[in-house]
Amino acid sequence: MPVPRSAKDVSSNDIECDNLFSKEDPEKLFVDLREIGHGNFGAVYY
Repeated sequence: MPVPRSAKDVSSNDIECDNLFSKEDPEKLFVDLREIGHGNFGAVYY
């Protein structure tokens, strides 16, 4: 069974996997989130 790779392990020339990951800064992408709940699996944002 193949071992899953993290986003950091994907090389820039692996075109098949390169399109699966965003290069944008998540701090800029998710700026207006509000926490609407919190449970066993963590926070839920909207």
